[in-house]
Amino acid sequence: MNELKMWVEELLQNMGLSAEAIPYLRLFILLLLLVLAAYILFRITKLLIVGPLNKFFIKTKIKWDDALVDNNVFNSVAHIVPAVVVKIMAPIIFKDFIGWLPFVVKLTNVYLIIVGMSILIALLKGVEAIMSRSDVFIGKPISSYFQLIRIVLFIMMAILVLSELMGQSPLYYLGAFGAMTAILLLIFKDTILGPRSKCSNFCQ
Repeated sequence: MNELKMWVEELLQNMGLSAEAIPYLRLFILLLLLVLAAYILFRITKLLIVGPLNKFFIKTKIKWDDALVDNNVFNSVAHIVPAVVVKIMAPIIFKDFIGWLPFVVKLTNVYLIIVGMSILIALLKGVEAIMSRSDVFIGKPISSYFQLIRIVLFIMMAILVLSELMGQSPLYYLGAFGAMTAILLLIFKDTILGPRSKCSNFCQ
């Protein structure tokens, strides 16, 4: 990467650009190359890894893995690759703009948090689809349970994102999270406790 930076800088110097403009133009070119490389690696991951995995699981005789494919669990995993590439290369690209690096790292971490949560939610949707097909869970409020879990996960994601952007510990936001969780428990009380809670209110 250092060789690439030197080559770009030499190219800009040969074009007769001013010494003050060269670092900014070099940064712009390197960022374009980084975005291009991240996108290419993303497409390669989908083509060579995600695609064959999806085809493999669809062809298997096992039915539960089809739900993982239908809910794009493996497609979500492919988004990790460009984020990791940016996280690794950012310190090198922003070596001469060290003041910008923390902001770039924060954005990359936020992206990784969102991608990680997307993978988890996609996985939960797959599990929900699998359980809803089972005779054991027929007539059970499976969707309500998983909806509640997803709401909690979204709140957790918001806490982690705020923690990363603001540079504070996630514990700082747990007070608000606890209050919101209590409200959610009140809203979904009947779903969580099941039909017995309703009977206790009307059967006495």
